[in-house]
Amino acid sequence: KFLVARDLSAGLRRCNIYCPMLLRQLDVADERLKSAIRRAGSRPERDPAVAAATTELRSQYRRLLIDHSEGAQAQGVDRHMWMRCFYANIELFRRKARKAKDHLR
Repeated sequence: KFLVARDLSAGLRRCNIYCPMLLRQLDVADERLKSAIRRAGSRPERDPAVAAATTELRSQYRRLLIDHSEGAQAQGVDRHMWMRCFYANIELFRRKARKAKDHLR
């Protein structure tokens, strides 16, 4: 199970940044996104709940990047944001494309 706080908190503390509430909010937003994707079924990219959860998660990451920019940069928070908010959707499309291609064969 991917937990944002577990992955980021130790590194941020090493940079003298301790923001447990914000990291907890990131975890909650991440869990909401995962839950929304599961509930959306086969078309999560079109589900308004998934879009709202992604927006919420992106907002929490931005807050961390802005409020704690030095530590966030040192810990690669922007990479975490990319992976959870964008890359996951790209991978979903890739899997669907491969599945459709395999189905056509």
